[in-house]
Amino acid sequence: MKGKQPENLRTGWIDCAHRMGYFCAENNEIALPFDGLMYRAAIVVAVKLKKVRYSPGEDFILEKKFPDEVAALRTLPLPPTVARELWLRTQDERECLWGCGGHRTGTGR
Repeated sequence: MKGKQPENLRTGWIDCAHRMGYFCAENNEIALPFDGLMYRAAIVVAVKLKKVRYSPGEDFILEKKFPDEVAALRTLPLPPTVARELWLRTQDERECLWGCGGHRTGTGR
């Protein structure tokens, strides 16, 4: 096998969050549809991880491309002060795309 072995989706999320200064806690409650929490100072974020085969493109609308995941994040029984992010990992890219409840999209390396 040539090249670097791709990292696990959860490991990649934790590494990326740590580089941004967050601490992480994985969700072990299967009834709640999110993968974990990341937090620092006065910020708490519920994160849903999704691996997709192809990049969704540069100017996509998160709610239209992934309606079920966004709806699940928005209906989480968490206080409104907890942000919600959907992190996407594509097959060929070594980065994460995220949207905070479908309101913004950014890139983390």
